[in-house]
Amino acid sequence: MALALWPFEELENLQKMGLEEILAQVQQSRSSSQDYTNAIGTGGKDLKLLLYQLCILSLQQKIKQETVINYFEEIQKIRPDLKSKLADVLFLLDLETDDKEASKEGDGNENAGNAEIHLARQQFIALASSCVGIIGEVILKQRLEFETLESLGLITSSKAFNQKYVKIKTKLFYKQQKFNLLREESEGYSKLIVELNKNINESSDAQKVLAVINSLIAEFDLDPNRVIDFILNAFEFRPQQIKFFIQLIKSYNCEASTLCNTLGFKFSFLKMDSGLATKSLYFVAATLIQEGLIAIEDIYPHLTPTNDEFEKDYKQSLIQARNNAKKVNVLNPNEKSTNIESEITKDMEKTLQNQKIGLCFALLSLYDWSHSQFIFNQLPMHSIASHQLIAVALCKILHIAVDPIYKKFIPKAANSQRYMQIKSNGCPAQCNSFADLTNDVLPICYHLGPYIYVDQILIIKLLRIGKAYLTEFTSSNNQKDALWGMMLDLLSECLIPSLSLTECNASLGEELWDMIKIYPYTVRYHLYHQWKAISYNSHINLLKSKTKTLDSARYIMKRITKENVKPSGRQLGKLSHSNPGILFDYLLSQVQKFDNFIGPVIDSLKYLTSIAYDILAHCAIEALSNASKQRSKHDDSTTSDWLQSLATFCGLVFKKYTPEVTGLLQYITNQLKDGSSFDLPVLQEMITKMSGIEISVETTQDQLEAQFGGDTLIAEGSFFANIRNVKKSSQRLRDALLSENLAVPLCLLLGQQREKIIFGTSNEIHIKVIGKLYDQCQDTLIQFGWFLANQLHIEDYRKYLPPINILQQEYHIKPDVAFFFSRPMFYHAIQSKYEKLNDKNNDKEHSTEAYITAAEAYMGELIECTKSILPAPTWNDISIQLYVTFWSLSMYDIYTPTARYESEINKLTLAINSVDVENIAPSKRKKEKERLTNLMEKLKVEEKKQKEHTERVKARLSREKDAWFPLRTSKKDLRVLCFLQTCIFPRGCFSAADAVFCAKFIFLVHSLKSPNFSTLLLFDKLFSDISYIVSCLTENEAHHYGRFLCCMLETIDKWHRSKEKYDKECSNYPGFATIIRKNEASQSDTNKSNQLEFEDYRRVCRKWHYKLTRAFASCLVSEEYIQIRNALIIMTKIVQYFPVIDNLGKALKNRVDKLQKDEKEKRPDLYALATGYAGRFLSKVSQMIPEEKFYVKEVTTKSQGNKSASSSSSSIDISKSKVVNQASSKSSENSSISGSNTNSASNNGQAVVKAVSTESKNTKKETSGSDSTSVSREPSVSKNLGSSLQDSKKPKEHVKQSDDRKSRQPTPVAEEVSKKRKVQDGTNPIEVVKREKHEKGKEREKDKSRVERKRERPQDTEIVTQKESKRRRDEDVTDKLSGIPSTSSKTVRTNVEGTKTHKEKSKSIKSSHKADGTKTSTRVSRSTSPASSTGSKRKEKDSYERVRSPSHNNRRELRDEQKSSRKQYPFIKVNVYNCIHDYN
Repeated sequence: MALALWPFEELENLQKMGLEEILAQVQQSRSSSQDYTNAIGTGGKDLKLLLYQLCILSLQQKIKQETVINYFEEIQKIRPDLKSKLADVLFLLDLETDDKEASKEGDGNENAGNAEIHLARQQFIALASSCVGIIGEVILKQRLEFETLESLGLITSSKAFNQKYVKIKTKLFYKQQKFNLLREESEGYSKLIVELNKNINESSDAQKVLAVINSLIAEFDLDPNRVIDFILNAFEFRPQQIKFFIQLIKSYNCEASTLCNTLGFKFSFLKMDSGLATKSLYFVAATLIQEGLIAIEDIYPHLTPTNDEFEKDYKQSLIQARNNAKKVNVLNPNEKSTNIESEITKDMEKTLQNQKIGLCFALLSLYDWSHSQFIFNQLPMHSIASHQLIAVALCKILHIAVDPIYKKFIPKAANSQRYMQIKSNGCPAQCNSFADLTNDVLPICYHLGPYIYVDQILIIKLLRIGKAYLTEFTSSNNQKDALWGMMLDLLSECLIPSLSLTECNASLGEELWDMIKIYPYTVRYHLYHQWKAISYNSHINLLKSKTKTLDSARYIMKRITKENVKPSGRQLGKLSHSNPGILFDYLLSQVQKFDNFIGPVIDSLKYLTSIAYDILAHCAIEALSNASKQRSKHDDSTTSDWLQSLATFCGLVFKKYTPEVTGLLQYITNQLKDGSSFDLPVLQEMITKMSGIEISVETTQDQLEAQFGGDTLIAEGSFFANIRNVKKSSQRLRDALLSENLAVPLCLLLGQQREKIIFGTSNEIHIKVIGKLYDQCQDTLIQFGWFLANQLHIEDYRKYLPPINILQQEYHIKPDVAFFFSRPMFYHAIQSKYEKLNDKNNDKEHSTEAYITAAEAYMGELIECTKSILPAPTWNDISIQLYVTFWSLSMYDIYTPTARYESEINKLTLAINSVDVENIAPSKRKKEKERLTNLMEKLKVEEKKQKEHTERVKARLSREKDAWFPLRTSKKDLRVLCFLQTCIFPRGCFSAADAVFCAKFIFLVHSLKSPNFSTLLLFDKLFSDISYIVSCLTENEAHHYGRFLCCMLETIDKWHRSKEKYDKECSNYPGFATIIRKNEASQSDTNKSNQLEFEDYRRVCRKWHYKLTRAFASCLVSEEYIQIRNALIIMTKIVQYFPVIDNLGKALKNRVDKLQKDEKEKRPDLYALATGYAGRFLSKVSQMIPEEKFYVKEVTTKSQGNKSASSSSSSIDISKSKVVNQASSKSSENSSISGSNTNSASNNGQAVVKAVSTESKNTKKETSGSDSTSVSREPSVSKNLGSSLQDSKKPKEHVKQSDDRKSRQPTPVAEEVSKKRKVQDGTNPIEVVKREKHEKGKEREKDKSRVERKRERPQDTEIVTQKESKRRRDEDVTDKLSGIPSTSSKTVRTNVEGTKTHKEKSKSIKSSHKADGTKTSTRVSRSTSPASSTGSKRKEKDSYERVRSPSHNNRRELRDEQKSSRKQYPFIKVNVYNCIHDYN
């Protein structure tokens, strides 16, 4: 039953209400014209709904009928229309409680249902009977069914009443009346027509005409409804006589419904007759609506088509237009281009065919916006305004409305056309303030939409008014109000899309840019996105315009070349004036596919407007942010072509033209914040193109030298591009960074992104890709830092950049990056203080002192900030002053590129001379010569200034050098190692310029004679074994490290080639001292006897070359891609200085040739690198020298008198003892070769400080039958670079001896060398043979003792020995593969020759072996080299060496002797001579 459908909660709430609450509900009820849905949604209840609920409660007997009737009576007092509404409610309840209908619809449960219905029916009859007095019998008889009326007693019989009703209805509607119809007798109507068509004008009296019409009706019995039809026809043919006919119709007293039905019949007849309504008929209807004679709500249902039909047709047209646009977007090369004509407007006939649009146009022609707005609200948005007639009429109304405010706020509009206020019903009021725009003007613009294009003067007016409002709004700093948002809607819905329908109006685009540029770029980009994504898909005409634009763009792009850029650019410019977003999306898609389009497209964009450039920047960002495209190629190793092309395009566009850069910079910042670095090529290209600063690993030496000079030299010779042409673009980029405060965030994000790439990248990504991304981020960081250093003022640096410690602690920026960004600030801060202290004093000494004072003052502050960067124990090995000095200086501070200055000056001189020869105008020639002359003078002044600056810096450094390397507080000498790890290696791999700086700084520290610094030891650590460092570098870092090694090799090669240079730059320097004395106050003046001799240095160089060869060979043998690639890169960088020795070069060449064959098909990039190196190597082959020319293997022994003098001296020159032990050192070389790369780096690259005995032993002379010849045997001390520092527990002992001093067994090669040396010394050959037999017998005894000791070894020692033997065999195989000759797997050792006491005590080695082995096991060698191997391997080898050593007792006696001599000669000996000992 219908009664049960109502929600119980609503009825229950109403039941609880009292009379006052119900009356309050009645007061809030809506008018009868509003529907049920609106009534519920607005919070109030419709009166019918309230009455219905009360009746339901009465039928359900929840409220008494008397109470309900009382409610009705009270409601009637405040709502007189209660009768009709209550009658409607009773009619509805009559249908719901009809027991006859319910019984027909019932199912099996009829008994229970019928009883309920009958009960409700009885309640309804009782309620209706009570309401008769309120409603009245007449209304109830009209509304209720006949059976109900009979039940109520209002009629006697329902059947009789029904018959009477039918008869009356038939008589009224179907029976012919005897009226004088027009087709029967026309006299009366003829007279009526004559009367209505007299000469009627504005002075005609409507009352007289009405009297005649009334007499005609009475005389000829005319139909009054027919008469009003004739009046409307007459009005239709004379629409200009509005006043007369309106007065006549009003005086005729025709009902509004009759008048409306008559007009509706006319519109319906025209529809049935398939004719078009005339314009005058729409005008008549609009006039009657405007005068209030009929309501538009009443006439609207008579108009065709219906709302549903209209909306359906509009949607179908929109879908069809979208499909056509999609078809055009797909390019079919076999089809010709489709020429789709743009049908922007409707003609008059099509407009009048739609009666609703025709009536709306008539109303707008009368400036009646209030009534025409009703039609706009009924139909889809912009569907009416798309007709040209409607759009023009709306624009006329807007002209009138905005005229006062336009002339008030736009001074130049004072002389424009004046629009007066139209005094008619429904016309909008004119606006005198910005607030008045919200009343009618902006709503009209929203309905008009993009079709405001029909009146471009109106568009300019609205744009200027909007600009005036935004200017006032921004200047007053007001909060955003409703008008601010409505202005945005005006732009997005109306003004901006209207450009798509205009024809090449560039001035309109500039006017739009004048207003829209006031908004931030975020708002503008949002408007552009709405234009492209929403507006085009919402309007049929815009879709057609889009299709036409794409078709024209394809036509132009098919024919664009470098030769026809100008005409093609003009055509593209015309398209961009109307549809820039569509055009640029297509151009960017073509640029991403074909990179050869970039140049012509860039040149053709010079005809764009300002707003077009801004839209181009937005389209570029949209293209970059396309998530559907892959940013790396399928192998994930390189950037995708489309991204690289787009990055190049963006860089060129932002350089050549002036779009705003901020949006693109913010996009890159957001990408970095999200952890994505794939868009960094865009930033690289922008900086490169806009500032001329470019980063390339292929930088030439001349360009690199130019980077070390001043700003002028950098601009002239540092980069490939001409930096003079990028001044304006670089300033725009700087301003964009500072305006949005993006400079420092980009610095921080770039510094953090380096670490994210390494530690935050997925393990699935190949290490090669990670290296590429790291290099890309590093290059961008360096490039961005250079740009900021060149463009930002020092005040901006201080304002935005945080201090060093804040960068490291809060932002987690590495020290190398933090110092890189802060370095320009250091320079300017010191210079500013220096200029204040110097006070333009030309005295050199005074200026130097002023600079040192300024530097010390600022460096003190910097040191305080830097202390927390590294752990505190670091400053025990190097001073914090050295650390800060190293990182704060640049190449400009320590080196002046004089050659580059001279080269650039010579170029300018030639250019000045060539200007006179060129055929150019005299004025241009004069200007060019002045420019070149001024530039040359700038270079000269800059060179002089830099030389003075470097001298001041070196003077400052010479004062600081004494505190750089403190004296050791422990026996672990980690000073050089700490300097390498914290300074050289991080900065040497940072950039090419920093790599050269590290090499120059090392030479500067050496040349300043810095105390406690060993240059030899640093070189030894650098060249001992670089294979581990090579494995940890990226590709660009390998280039930088190779450049650093090249500079270092250049230095050692310079000293190796010339003894004069060596003596001048090394012979008297602490860096080449063999003894470092602790108690000397100053070590700058080193005793020459403690210096490394030239020939010994050449032997060290040979050892370093050998170690480099071995390291590169092991890298090339490796299967690791990174290790092979980096080795080839570094070898290519240093090929000028390495290899120099022919046999080492052949070994490397063999390995490279094998690598070429193996990798030709597998890894082409490695093959290309190997081929490039092979080509460079071939050009170097002719310059290689044999090994015997590289260094002197045999040194002529000094006279016996010198030997005796040397043996009686208080200290022993180690170089002399090495000369005696030639065979021993050769054996040591073979031993080191057979060791692994790890142990060789650990043993030969380690600085060991030992106490060495200074007293020489008396040697036993053996005569050979002739007193004139004798052999003097000097004592030799075993030295090993692989031994480590040991902590001393006794305060007097500075250093313990290394525990791995072992006797060595001579090899056949050593014996042969010994024979030659003895023959040269004049020894009798017979005595030589006897001695050889004696030595062989002694060696056999040692072999026996060695076998016995081997049996007594513990099990774990045997295991270690087996592992060591296996490792040596593996290394032999590796040596054979690499082409390097190796020794046997057994290590050949030489014994330490001693006195007879030593020989006798050597027999008791067995018994003392275990005891001594236990003691010596605590002395474990620790590698301090950065490339040292793991601790487990070191321990295995150390234990193996200790077990095999046969001379523990010998070492013990030597140690005792050394202790006694140490008291007399307390010095520390730097154990770098083992490298000489190996190759004597």
